[in-house]
Amino acid sequence: YQTMKKTLTLCAALCCSVLAATAADFRVDDLSYTIIDNVNHYVALDTTHSPTGITELTIPSTVVYNSTTYTVTQTAEYCFASGSLTKLTIPSTIDSLKYYFCGDQTGIEEVNFSEGLDYIGDQAFRKLQKVERLTFPNSLKKIDEYAFIGATGLKHVTFGPEIEKLHYFYKGNTTLESITIQAITPPTILLIN
Repeated sequence: YQTMKKTLTLCAALCCSVLAATAADFRVDDLSYTIIDNVNHYVALDTTHSPTGITELTIPSTVVYNSTTYTVTQTAEYCFASGSLTKLTIPSTIDSLKYYFCGDQTGIEEVNFSEGLDYIGDQAFRKLQKVERLTFPNSLKKIDEYAFIGATGLKHVTFGPEIEKLHYFYKGNTTLESITIQAITPPTILLIN
């Protein structure tokens, strides 16, 4: 019994430490951040919903916390999965948008990407229903599975010269009228529609 009690206590302690490791490290201006590199002061935006009452948001490229300036280089999974955003601007410091970024936000009318972004994760914009035109930055290399699966209003898409992989980019939607790909070497495309 005593050995079993110690084992259960150890398991509970490990579970708590794992949960603590996945929680955001700090908040600034109603946005949460997780430190991903203490040496270079890199953080991931780690907010599961857009700030209350905010419809237009420019994600900051840097944030100051406890007198240290951190650079925002990526988003955590489910970042802004819900909320009431209509316009979103992503800074050049962010190189990746993880799984389900803005996943359930249906009111977004405008998304502005900056150079530096090279990856968009699975189902990142799965319900982007009000955007008709997207121009991705030249730096974008890969869009993962079903990133825009429910983007029913999307009509025109432009990819830059670095695009390498489009995985099920637009499966199941019939509103798409044009795709422009500026890459000299055609990207790997897995089932667009």
